[in-house]
Amino acid sequence: MHSDRVLSCKDCHQQFAFSAEEQAFFDQMGFRHPPRRCKICRRQKKAAETGGTAVVAESGEPVDRPKRPKRRTEDRPLYPALCSECGQQTTVPFQPDPARAALCPDCYHRRRVLH
Repeated sequence: MHSDRVLSCKDCHQQFAFSAEEQAFFDQMGFRHPPRRCKICRRQKKAAETGGTAVVAESGEPVDRPKRPKRRTEDRPLYPALCSECGQQTTVPFQPDPARAALCPDCYHRRRVLH
């Protein structure tokens, strides 16, 4: 049904292939228009939109992905609560609410393993 097409990138004006498989994927996803940028320019545009730097080399492979800073747990406020499962006194990183289960570390890990 589809055959490979050659398109021109809107940003760098280089030609790139729009394969039959990619076209079938676009049809399956309901996309009505073909891509306007090559893979390298799409990745660079995405990096710029997320506040990162250019993350691709000429080969199209990621070079340096910007990392999100980790949230330090010691900076997070903790609130006293009773564990919803065992009734043990514990602390939780959210304001306790009867509609939301508050679990001690043991019950939390036990529940995660079961699910």
